[in-house]
Amino acid sequence: MKTKGNTAPQNRIIIYIGGFELPDRTPSAVRVIGNALLLKELNYKVIIIGRLPRSERSENPKRSTNINGFDCYDWEFQGRFDTLKSVVREVGENNCYAVIAYNFRAIDLLRVINYTRNMNIIPVADCTEWYGWGGRSVFHSMYNYIDTEFRMRFLAKKTKNIICSSSFLRNYYSNINNIVWPFSIDSKLDHWQPLSNIQKHTPILFVYSGSPGSGKDKINLSIVAFYYLKKNGYDFVYKIIGITKEQYTSVFPEHSYMIEFLDGSVDFIGRVSHSRSLEFLKYADFMIFIRPNNRVSNAGFPTKVVEAITLGIPIITNNVGDAGMYIKNKYNGLLFEDIDSNIEESLEESLNMSQDDIFKMKESARKLNPFSIQNMKGVVGKFMNELT
Repeated sequence: MKTKGNTAPQNRIIIYIGGFELPDRTPSAVRVIGNALLLKELNYKVIIIGRLPRSERSENPKRSTNINGFDCYDWEFQGRFDTLKSVVREVGENNCYAVIAYNFRAIDLLRVINYTRNMNIIPVADCTEWYGWGGRSVFHSMYNYIDTEFRMRFLAKKTKNIICSSSFLRNYYSNINNIVWPFSIDSKLDHWQPLSNIQKHTPILFVYSGSPGSGKDKINLSIVAFYYLKKNGYDFVYKIIGITKEQYTSVFPEHSYMIEFLDGSVDFIGRVSHSRSLEFLKYADFMIFIRPNNRVSNAGFPTKVVEAITLGIPIITNNVGDAGMYIKNKYNGLLFEDIDSNIEESLEESLNMSQDDIFKMKESARKLNPFSIQNMKGVVGKFMNELT
Protein backbone atom coordinates (compact mmCIF):
# COMPACT_ATOMS: atom_id res chain seq x y z
CA MET A 1 0.00 0.00 0.00
CA LYS A 2 1.35 3.40 -0.98
CA THR A 3 1.12 5.76 1.94
CA LYS A 4 2.02 9.34 2.71
CA GLY A 5 5.71 9.91 3.16
CA ASN A 6 6.86 6.99 0.99
CA THR A 7 9.34 7.89 -1.73
CA ALA A 8 8.37 6.49 -5.12
CA PRO A 9 10.95 4.12 -6.64
CA GLN A 10 12.64 5.45 -9.77
CA ASN A 11 10.82 3.09 -12.10
CA ARG A 12 7.35 4.18 -10.99
CA ILE A 13 5.05 5.39 -13.75
CA ILE A 14 2.79 8.44 -13.68
CA ILE A 15 -0.10 8.71 -16.13
CA TYR A 16 -1.15 12.30 -16.92
CA ILE A 17 -4.61 12.39 -18.52
CA GLY A 18 -6.87 15.19 -19.72
CA GLY A 19 -8.57 16.88 -22.66
CA PHE A 20 -5.55 18.99 -23.62
CA GLU A 21 -4.74 19.16 -27.35
CA LEU A 22 -1.26 17.82 -27.92
CA PRO A 23 1.45 18.71 -28.64
CA ASP A 24 0.97 22.47 -28.10
CA ARG A 25 -2.39 23.37 -29.62
CA THR A 26 -3.77 24.57 -26.28
CA PRO A 27 -2.08 26.25 -23.29
CA SER A 28 -3.07 23.26 -21.15
CA ALA A 29 -1.06 20.94 -23.42
CA VAL A 30 2.00 23.20 -23.16
CA ARG A 31 1.61 23.15 -19.38
CA VAL A 32 1.24 19.37 -19.15
CA ILE A 33 4.32 18.76 -21.32
CA GLY A 34 6.28 21.13 -19.06
CA ASN A 35 5.05 19.40 -15.92
CA ALA A 36 5.92 16.02 -17.43
CA LEU A 37 9.46 17.23 -18.13
CA LEU A 38 9.82 18.22 -14.49
CA LEU A 39 8.53 14.84 -13.30
CA LYS A 40 11.03 13.19 -15.62
CA GLU A 41 13.78 15.19 -13.88
CA LEU A 42 12.53 13.62 -10.63
CA ASN A 43 13.07 10.14 -12.15
CA TYR A 44 9.44 9.36 -12.89
CA LYS A 45 8.36 7.89 -16.20
CA VAL A 46 5.40 9.89 -17.49
CA ILE A 47 2.81 8.62 -19.95
CA ILE A 48 0.40 11.20 -21.37
CA ILE A 49 -3.19 10.61 -22.48
CA GLY A 50 -4.72 13.57 -24.31
CA ARG A 51 -6.10 14.68 -27.66
CA LEU A 52 -3.73 13.83 -30.50
CA PRO A 53 -3.79 15.82 -33.77
CA ARG A 54 -6.17 14.43 -36.38
CA SER A 55 -3.24 13.46 -38.60
CA GLU A 56 -1.90 11.24 -35.83
CA ARG A 57 -5.34 9.66 -35.34
CA SER A 58 -5.90 8.79 -39.00
CA GLU A 59 -2.39 7.54 -39.76
CA ASN A 60 -1.76 5.67 -36.52
CA PRO A 61 -3.98 2.64 -35.81
CA LYS A 62 -2.75 2.47 -32.20
CA ARG A 63 -3.55 6.16 -31.70
CA SER A 64 -0.22 6.69 -29.95
CA THR A 65 2.88 8.76 -30.62
CA ASN A 66 5.97 10.15 -28.94
CA ILE A 67 6.15 13.83 -27.97
CA ASN A 68 9.22 15.31 -26.27
CA GLY A 69 10.28 11.79 -25.30
CA PHE A 70 6.91 10.86 -23.76
CA ASP A 71 4.60 8.08 -24.93
CA CYS A 72 1.30 9.80 -25.71
CA TYR A 73 -2.08 8.19 -26.35
CA ASP A 74 -5.26 9.59 -27.84
CA TRP A 75 -7.87 9.60 -25.10
CA GLU A 76 -10.70 9.29 -27.61
CA PHE A 77 -9.33 6.06 -29.12
CA GLN A 78 -11.21 3.72 -26.79
CA GLY A 79 -13.01 6.35 -24.75
CA ARG A 80 -11.01 8.28 -22.18
CA PHE A 81 -11.64 5.91 -19.27
CA ASP A 82 -11.08 2.73 -21.29
CA THR A 83 -7.90 4.21 -22.75
CA LEU A 84 -6.64 4.80 -19.20
CA LYS A 85 -7.39 1.21 -18.20
CA SER A 86 -5.73 -0.07 -21.38
CA VAL A 87 -2.54 1.87 -20.66
CA VAL A 88 -2.49 0.64 -17.04
CA ARG A 89 -2.81 -2.96 -18.26
CA GLU A 90 -0.05 -2.40 -20.80
CA VAL A 91 2.50 -1.04 -18.30
CA GLY A 92 1.34 -3.12 -15.33
CA GLU A 93 -0.69 -1.80 -12.43
CA ASN A 94 2.14 -2.50 -9.97
CA ASN A 95 4.36 -0.11 -11.92
CA CYS A 96 1.87 2.76 -11.78
CA TYR A 97 2.50 5.18 -8.94
CA ALA A 98 -0.16 7.80 -9.70
CA VAL A 99 -2.74 9.04 -12.20
CA ILE A 100 -2.99 12.82 -12.56
CA ALA A 101 -6.42 13.82 -13.87
CA TYR A 102 -6.45 17.28 -15.45
CA ASN A 103 -9.71 19.24 -15.00
CA PHE A 104 -11.89 16.16 -15.36
CA ARG A 105 -15.66 16.41 -15.33
CA ALA A 106 -17.26 15.12 -12.15
CA ILE A 107 -18.43 11.70 -13.34
CA ASP A 108 -15.07 11.00 -15.03
CA LEU A 109 -13.10 12.07 -11.97
CA LEU A 110 -15.25 9.85 -9.76
CA ARG A 111 -14.54 6.87 -12.02
CA VAL A 112 -10.80 7.63 -11.94
CA ILE A 113 -10.81 7.86 -8.13
CA ASN A 114 -12.66 4.56 -7.70
CA TYR A 115 -10.58 2.76 -10.34
CA THR A 116 -7.18 3.93 -9.09
CA ARG A 117 -7.94 3.25 -5.44
CA ASN A 118 -9.08 -0.28 -6.34
CA MET A 119 -5.86 -0.79 -8.32
CA ASN A 120 -3.68 0.61 -5.50
CA ILE A 121 -2.72 3.60 -7.66
CA ILE A 122 -2.77 7.11 -6.23
CA PRO A 123 -5.23 9.60 -7.79
CA VAL A 124 -4.23 13.25 -8.13
CA ALA A 125 -6.56 16.07 -9.23
CA ASP A 126 -4.93 18.79 -11.34
CA CYS A 127 -7.19 21.84 -10.91
CA THR A 128 -6.48 24.96 -12.93
CA GLU A 129 -9.92 26.56 -13.34
CA TRP A 130 -13.20 27.12 -11.53
CA TYR A 131 -15.86 28.46 -13.86
CA GLY A 132 -19.32 29.56 -12.80
CA TRP A 133 -22.54 29.87 -14.78
CA GLY A 134 -22.14 29.85 -18.54
CA GLY A 135 -22.93 27.77 -21.59
CA ARG A 136 -24.74 27.55 -24.93
CA SER A 137 -28.17 27.28 -23.28
CA VAL A 138 -29.82 27.38 -19.88
CA PHE A 139 -29.66 23.58 -19.67
CA HIS A 140 -26.00 23.52 -20.69
CA SER A 141 -25.18 26.30 -18.22
CA MET A 142 -26.95 24.49 -15.40
CA TYR A 143 -25.20 21.21 -16.23
CA ASN A 144 -21.77 22.88 -16.30
CA TYR A 145 -22.42 24.72 -13.06
CA ILE A 146 -23.57 21.63 -11.13
CA ASP A 147 -20.77 19.52 -12.58
CA THR A 148 -18.07 22.07 -11.71
CA GLU A 149 -19.35 22.77 -8.20
CA PHE A 150 -19.61 19.06 -7.38
CA ARG A 151 -16.13 18.39 -8.76
CA MET A 152 -14.39 21.30 -7.06
CA ARG A 153 -16.20 21.30 -3.71
CA PHE A 154 -16.46 17.55 -3.17
CA LEU A 155 -14.80 15.15 -5.62
CA ALA A 156 -11.39 16.85 -5.91
CA LYS A 157 -11.02 16.52 -2.14
CA LYS A 158 -11.65 12.78 -2.42
CA THR A 159 -8.39 12.34 -4.32
CA LYS A 160 -6.54 13.62 -1.19
CA ASN A 161 -3.89 15.07 -3.54
CA ILE A 162 -4.44 18.28 -5.50
CA ILE A 163 -2.25 20.24 -7.89
CA CYS A 164 -3.40 23.87 -7.70
CA SER A 165 -2.70 26.54 -10.29
CA SER A 166 -3.02 29.35 -7.73
CA SER A 167 -2.82 30.26 -4.06
CA PHE A 168 -6.60 30.81 -4.18
CA LEU A 169 -7.11 27.08 -4.77
CA ARG A 170 -4.34 26.12 -2.36
CA ASN A 171 -6.10 28.05 0.40
CA TYR A 172 -9.41 26.41 -0.46
CA TYR A 173 -7.84 22.94 -0.25
CA SER A 174 -5.64 23.79 2.72
CA ASN A 175 -6.52 20.61 4.66
CA ILE A 176 -5.42 18.33 1.81
CA ASN A 177 -1.99 17.45 0.43
CA ASN A 178 -1.63 20.16 -2.20
CA ILE A 179 0.86 22.24 -4.15
CA VAL A 180 0.76 25.51 -6.09
CA TRP A 181 2.17 24.33 -9.40
CA PRO A 182 1.03 26.76 -12.08
CA PHE A 183 3.58 25.80 -14.71
CA SER A 184 6.97 24.23 -15.40
CA ILE A 185 9.37 25.52 -18.04
CA ASP A 186 12.41 23.73 -19.41
CA SER A 187 14.31 26.90 -20.17
CA LYS A 188 16.96 24.92 -22.09
CA LEU A 189 14.51 24.31 -24.95
CA ASP A 190 15.03 26.60 -27.94
CA HIS A 191 11.53 28.07 -28.03
CA TRP A 192 11.87 29.27 -24.42
CA GLN A 193 15.12 31.11 -25.10
CA PRO A 194 14.91 34.92 -24.95
CA LEU A 195 16.61 36.87 -27.71
CA SER A 196 20.36 37.08 -27.21
CA ASN A 197 20.24 40.88 -27.32
CA ILE A 198 17.59 42.99 -25.61
CA GLN A 199 15.59 44.80 -28.27
CA LYS A 200 14.90 48.53 -28.43
CA HIS A 201 12.00 49.80 -30.49
CA THR A 202 10.75 53.16 -31.66
CA PRO A 203 7.83 53.37 -31.29
CA ILE A 204 7.30 51.10 -28.31
CA LEU A 205 6.00 47.64 -29.22
CA PHE A 206 3.18 46.08 -27.16
CA VAL A 207 1.93 42.51 -27.63
CA TYR A 208 -1.16 40.66 -26.48
CA SER A 209 -1.33 36.93 -27.13
CA GLY A 210 -4.25 34.78 -26.12
CA SER A 211 -7.90 33.88 -26.69
CA PRO A 212 -9.97 36.96 -25.85
CA GLY A 213 -13.07 35.18 -27.11
CA SER A 214 -13.06 33.07 -23.95
CA GLY A 215 -14.32 36.11 -22.03
CA LYS A 216 -11.49 36.01 -19.48
CA ASP A 217 -9.22 38.59 -21.13
CA LYS A 218 -10.43 42.19 -21.32
CA ILE A 219 -8.65 43.14 -24.51
CA ASN A 220 -11.39 45.73 -25.20
CA LEU A 221 -10.12 47.85 -22.30
CA SER A 222 -6.68 48.08 -23.89
CA ILE A 223 -8.24 49.11 -27.22
CA VAL A 224 -10.17 51.93 -25.55
CA ALA A 225 -7.07 53.08 -23.66
CA PHE A 226 -4.90 53.09 -26.78
CA TYR A 227 -7.60 54.97 -28.69
CA TYR A 228 -7.46 57.89 -26.25
CA LEU A 229 -3.66 57.75 -26.04
CA LYS A 230 -3.35 58.01 -29.81
CA LYS A 231 -5.81 60.92 -29.82
CA ASN A 232 -3.46 62.59 -27.33
CA GLY A 233 -0.57 62.24 -29.74
CA TYR A 234 1.20 59.09 -28.52
CA ASP A 235 2.85 56.79 -31.06
CA PHE A 236 3.01 53.02 -30.53
CA VAL A 237 2.54 49.59 -32.13
CA TYR A 238 0.17 47.07 -30.57
CA LYS A 239 0.17 43.54 -32.02
CA ILE A 240 -2.80 41.38 -31.03
CA ILE A 241 -2.23 37.64 -31.46
CA GLY A 242 -5.15 35.22 -31.40
CA ILE A 243 -7.99 37.22 -32.96
CA THR A 244 -8.62 38.99 -36.27
CA LYS A 245 -9.94 42.52 -36.67
CA GLU A 246 -13.21 41.11 -38.04
CA GLN A 247 -13.62 38.82 -35.05
CA TYR A 248 -12.98 41.69 -32.65
CA THR A 249 -15.46 44.07 -34.27
CA SER A 250 -18.10 41.33 -34.41
CA VAL A 251 -17.90 41.14 -30.60
CA PHE A 252 -17.45 44.90 -30.08
CA PRO A 253 -19.17 46.58 -33.05
CA GLU A 254 -19.34 49.81 -31.05
CA HIS A 255 -15.53 49.97 -31.29
CA SER A 256 -15.44 49.99 -35.11
CA TYR A 257 -14.65 53.70 -35.25
CA MET A 258 -11.83 53.21 -32.72
CA ILE A 259 -10.32 50.36 -34.75
CA GLU A 260 -10.48 52.54 -37.87
CA PHE A 261 -8.72 55.39 -36.05
CA LEU A 262 -6.09 52.97 -34.67
CA ASP A 263 -5.24 51.62 -38.13
CA GLY A 264 -1.47 51.54 -38.47
CA SER A 265 -0.99 51.42 -34.69
CA VAL A 266 -2.95 48.27 -33.83
CA ASP A 267 -2.28 45.13 -35.83
CA PHE A 268 -4.60 42.11 -35.47
CA ILE A 269 -2.53 39.04 -36.35
CA GLY A 270 -5.15 36.33 -35.85
CA ARG A 271 -4.51 32.82 -34.62
CA VAL A 272 -0.99 31.43 -35.08
CA SER A 273 0.93 28.42 -33.82
CA HIS A 274 2.29 28.43 -30.30
CA SER A 275 5.88 28.71 -31.50
CA ARG A 276 4.95 31.65 -33.74
CA SER A 277 3.19 33.45 -30.87
CA LEU A 278 6.35 33.10 -28.78
CA GLU A 279 8.36 34.68 -31.59
CA PHE A 280 6.07 37.72 -31.56
CA LEU A 281 6.39 37.95 -27.78
CA LYS A 282 10.20 37.76 -27.82
CA TYR A 283 10.40 41.02 -29.76
CA ALA A 284 7.93 42.94 -27.59
CA ASP A 285 8.76 45.78 -25.21
CA PHE A 286 5.72 44.96 -23.07
CA MET A 287 3.12 42.21 -22.89
CA ILE A 288 -0.40 43.38 -22.02
CA PHE A 289 -2.72 41.23 -19.96
CA ILE A 290 -6.02 42.29 -18.30
CA ARG A 291 -8.52 40.13 -16.44
CA PRO A 292 -11.46 40.93 -14.15
CA ASN A 293 -11.11 40.26 -10.44
CA ASN A 294 -13.42 37.26 -10.06
CA ARG A 295 -13.23 33.60 -9.09
CA VAL A 296 -12.30 32.45 -12.58
CA SER A 297 -9.28 34.77 -12.65
CA ASN A 298 -8.27 34.04 -9.06
CA ALA A 299 -8.48 30.26 -9.44
CA GLY A 300 -6.47 30.04 -12.64
CA PHE A 301 -3.04 31.22 -13.69
CA PRO A 302 -2.48 32.63 -17.18
CA THR A 303 -0.06 30.87 -19.48
CA LYS A 304 0.78 34.16 -21.19
CA VAL A 305 2.24 35.55 -17.93
CA VAL A 306 4.48 32.49 -17.63
CA GLU A 307 5.60 32.92 -21.23
CA ALA A 308 6.43 36.62 -20.82
CA ILE A 309 8.38 36.04 -17.59
CA THR A 310 10.31 33.17 -19.19
CA LEU A 311 11.21 35.27 -22.23
CA GLY A 312 12.15 38.29 -20.12
CA ILE A 313 9.38 40.58 -21.36
CA PRO A 314 7.92 43.12 -18.87
CA ILE A 315 4.19 42.74 -18.23
CA ILE A 316 1.52 45.41 -17.94
CA THR A 317 -1.36 43.89 -16.00
CA ASN A 318 -3.83 44.37 -13.18
CA ASN A 319 -3.23 42.89 -9.74
CA VAL A 320 -5.54 39.89 -9.92
CA GLY A 321 -4.97 36.36 -8.68
CA ASP A 322 -1.29 35.62 -8.08
CA ALA A 323 0.00 38.27 -10.51
CA GLY A 324 1.48 40.33 -7.68
CA MET A 325 3.57 37.37 -6.53
CA TYR A 326 5.56 37.39 -9.76
CA ILE A 327 5.25 40.93 -11.15
CA LYS A 328 6.76 43.78 -9.16
CA ASN A 329 5.59 47.25 -10.16
CA LYS A 330 8.27 49.23 -12.04
CA TYR A 331 10.76 46.36 -11.65
CA ASN A 332 9.74 43.67 -14.14
CA GLY A 333 6.46 45.23 -15.23
CA LEU A 334 3.70 47.70 -14.42
CA LEU A 335 1.02 46.52 -12.02
CA PHE A 336 -2.24 48.41 -11.54
CA GLU A 337 -5.38 47.86 -9.45
CA ASP A 338 -8.48 49.23 -11.21
CA ILE A 339 -8.98 47.80 -14.69
CA ASP A 340 -11.56 50.47 -15.56
CA SER A 341 -9.32 53.47 -14.96
CA ASN A 342 -5.70 52.53 -14.29
CA ILE A 343 -4.98 50.73 -17.57
CA GLU A 344 -4.69 53.99 -19.51
CA GLU A 345 -2.45 55.46 -16.80
CA SER A 346 -0.10 52.45 -16.89
CA LEU A 347 0.08 52.44 -20.68
CA GLU A 348 0.81 56.17 -20.69
CA GLU A 349 3.52 55.61 -18.07
CA SER A 350 5.14 52.99 -20.31
CA LEU A 351 4.95 55.30 -23.33
CA ASN A 352 6.75 58.01 -21.36
CA MET A 353 9.58 55.69 -20.35
CA SER A 354 12.99 56.20 -21.91
CA GLN A 355 14.69 53.45 -23.91
CA ASP A 356 17.16 53.05 -21.03
CA ASP A 357 14.31 52.62 -18.51
CA ILE A 358 12.69 49.93 -20.68
CA PHE A 359 16.07 48.25 -21.15
CA LYS A 360 16.58 48.09 -17.36
CA MET A 361 13.09 46.67 -16.86
CA LYS A 362 13.81 43.97 -19.45
CA GLU A 363 17.08 43.16 -17.69
CA SER A 364 15.16 42.76 -14.43
CA ALA A 365 12.57 40.55 -16.11
CA ARG A 366 15.34 38.20 -17.28
CA LYS A 367 16.99 37.73 -13.89
CA LEU A 368 14.83 34.99 -12.41
CA ASN A 369 12.28 32.56 -13.75
CA PRO A 370 10.24 31.11 -10.86
CA PHE A 371 8.65 28.61 -13.25
CA SER A 372 11.87 26.94 -14.40
CA ILE A 373 12.23 23.24 -13.71
CA GLN A 374 15.22 23.86 -11.47
CA ASN A 375 13.28 26.32 -9.32
CA MET A 376 10.24 24.03 -9.10
CA LYS A 377 11.96 20.67 -8.53
CA GLY A 378 12.23 20.84 -4.75
CA VAL A 379 8.63 21.70 -3.93
CA VAL A 380 7.22 19.32 -6.58
CA GLY A 381 9.44 16.48 -5.40
CA LYS A 382 8.23 16.97 -1.83
CA PHE A 383 4.60 16.96 -2.96
CA MET A 384 5.02 13.78 -5.01
CA ASN A 385 6.72 12.00 -2.12
CA GLU A 386 3.78 12.84 0.14
CA LEU A 387 1.03 11.49 -2.15
CA THR A 388 -1.43 9.40 -0.24
